[in-house]
Amino acid sequence: MFPSSLWTSTDVQLHYIPVSQLYSEIYNIHAYFSGPSKAMTKALNGTTNGYQASTMSTRRLDGDAELRKVASAGREWMFKHGRKIDMESE
Repeated sequence: MFPSSLWTSTDVQLHYIPVSQLYSEIYNIHAYFSGPSKAMTKALNGTTNGYQASTMSTRRLDGDAELRKVASAGREWMFKHGRKIDMESE
């Protein structure tokens, strides 16, 4: 595929979300982008006092906006680096 010399640890891939062929992590990916459920939030709020300082705040992830960024980056990457032959199936 690609020589290891082309890949460095500073390369960041934002144009796709890696998923295995078995899709075993699909529920985790969905949970990450959809945010915690009401039950999970309630359970966490009961335990955060012991683990998180009251002055700390957490940033809420806007899953839809993040997914739009990934889709946009994927589309840009495809037009910049993608080849038609790589997208064809037999």
